Amino acid sequence: MAQKDFLHGVEVKNTPVTQPAVDVNMSTIGVIGIAPYADPAVFPLDTPVLVSGSDTQTIGALTATAPAGAADIGTLPVAVSSMLDECSPLMVIVRVSGTNSYDPGTIPAIVGGIDSAGAYHGVHAFLAAESVTGYRPRLLCAPGYTSQRSKGALAGVSIAAAGSGYTPGTYPLTITDTSGTGAQAHAVVGSDGTFINVEMTASGSGYSKSPSFSLPSAVGNGSGAKFSAEVADLDNAVTAELKVIADRLRAVAFVDGPNTNATAAINAANEGGSRVMMIDPWIVRETDGVSAVIPPSAKFAALQAYSDMQNGFWRSLSNQELHGVIGLARPVDFVMGDENSAANILNANSITTIIRRAGTGYVSWGNRALDGSFLCVTRTIDEISDALLLATMQFVDMGITKNFVTEVVAFVNSYLRQLISKGAITGGKCWADTSLNTASAVTNGQVYFDFDIGPVYPAERITFRSTINDGYVSTIFTGSNS
Repeated sequence: MAQKDFLHGVEVKNTPVTQPAVDVNMSTIGVIGIAPYADPAVFPLDTPVLVSGSDTQTIGALTATAPAGAADIGTLPVAVSSMLDECSPLMVIVRVSGTNSYDPGTIPAIVGGIDSAGAYHGVHAFLAAESVTGYRPRLLCAPGYTSQRSKGALAGVSIAAAGSGYTPGTYPLTITDTSGTGAQAHAVVGSDGTFINVEMTASGSGYSKSPSFSLPSAVGNGSGAKFSAEVADLDNAVTAELKVIADRLRAVAFVDGPNTNATAAINAANEGGSRVMMIDPWIVRETDGVSAVIPPSAKFAALQAYSDMQNGFWRSLSNQELHGVIGLARPVDFVMGDENSAANILNANSITTIIRRAGTGYVSWGNRALDGSFLCVTRTIDEISDALLLATMQFVDMGITKNFVTEVVAFVNSYLRQLISKGAITGGKCWADTSLNTASAVTNGQVYFDFDIGPVYPAERITFRSTINDGYVSTIFTGSNS
């Protein structure tokens, strides 16, 4: 009778090997805007499209049908061209409907959302990018659509009286005012013939406290409905939405300042955000012999991608040369050590700016996100968190034993030592906290590991202290022939 699983000889069996943690891609740019002459087959609306900076054919599809000498080819071609000055980045490009660059009326399309069918629109398409393209955008920008602030906007429209006798359905609500423009809304009539909801689709700006409202004839012969408006000064809607998207993607957003004066920039920076870097003023760039003022957010996203490749994800993008910039939309004075210079005042309010440095030209100047934190530290934490999340998937569902705990701790500590050796962090360690890993947690299949890191902070302020030492006078004649 044959023996089960019998072998007389030597064999080799492959055993699972623990896979090392590797850095994740933090440098893919997500850029959104309009390209009215784009090939819709290559760049469908509200669809994330992965494009390499070296793929000139796909980039050319952004202006596929542009007539010769077109004055406005859209924000996307300009943004991509500006980014290519810095490097050849990997980009996730999202095109939305629009014809006029930097038109505030395009903001609702940029903001977008997720519709009832589950389709992603506007900046929300960045959330779908990894599923569609295999890459998650980590450097987000919407050039030209994050600088506008809405004064006298309609923050909301409420139903003051529901009325009765109206035809059920959803109808456009016309909003009329002596000065305000751009607000759009739809009013909903329920099955009982009364108004039950008002949906704002655009807030507009410049409205008085009491605009009037009107409905189309299709609403029927009902009566008694009244609406009231809430008028307020609103922050930029695209920036507000990018904050949400950046949090979910563990990304950062580069936004454009108002490009008017320092006071307006400081007011805009009050929007805050630990993952948002604001740049002001705008830049002057030349294309085909024509100079134009363009928003700087796309260029800074590309500068960060370049710095990641050359210096590492832990390096701040501040004090690095900008390419293709021939001027600024307004002068920014800077004298090293002068706290009252325009550049320092902007930086003191967590606004990144651009200075001109002798021998180098225009350079980025500013380290901080709008909440005052160092953006490079946030990105370091994101990098380490994502790398560990991906690498430790191999340990999920293994048995919780002493060897298991030892192996996980050793694995994480090995990765942290790699980061220390590269200069990405100053220190770090992992351990299993016995106070958290109770019998109740373990029997429920949960195990806790803690780790700490020492991030690399930028040398934002270097202070030299000088004194006069007259003792050196005595050295003048020491060893002389006199």
